Amino acid sequence: LALGPVSASASPTPSPTLDTLLTAPPSGYTELTSSPFHGKFTAHDYAQASDSSKAGQIEQTLNKDGFVDGYGMTWIHQASQHALVEAVIAFTGAKGAKSWLISAEAGDKADPTYDHAVSITGISPYYGGHFKYSSSNTIGDVFSFVKGNDVFIVGFVSTRDDVLSLATQQTRIQYDSAPKETIPSSQWP
Repeated sequence: LALGPVSASASPTPSPTLDTLLTAPPSGYTELTSSPFHGKFTAHDYAQASDSSKAGQIEQTLNKDGFVDGYGMTWIHQASQHALVEAVIAFTGAKGAKSWLISAEAGDKADPTYDHAVSITGISPYYGGHFKYSSSNTIGDVFSFVKGNDVFIVGFVSTRDDVLSLATQQTRIQYDSAPKETIPSSQWP
């Protein structure tokens, strides 16, 4: 029996489910269903949506860090020309979530669209970035943070440089409403 095949243990299931964790957008935003971040996604989906030449490396890193599940939503405010993207990625434990946050920050800072860091107080660990997307003539402010075994991403994009306060406010709301973990710490590797 010791030489027979070993069955891999099933991945844990986040509870509450990720589709219940993202905070509602501010007033006046409507859901954008054509976005790559619309509903449940896999590590492969996330890597492909990054539109990076390093998509394979992104997917490998997510899986190495213990990717379990992902969920994202995108909303748009037509009058202000603002878009909001929120996502949550569940990992098998806090160590994997924190490792992914470090990798994602390094990747973002190496991206040519990255302009400078943005900060927020009272949330740790996190990182924030200000991005200039010349291909679409837009500006974005994005925060990513870890809470328990989950990484949350909150980002606003605009045709003007006017969304940092929105990103900061929405990130605080998301942090405060997020559960302390979606996989019990007793099950973390």
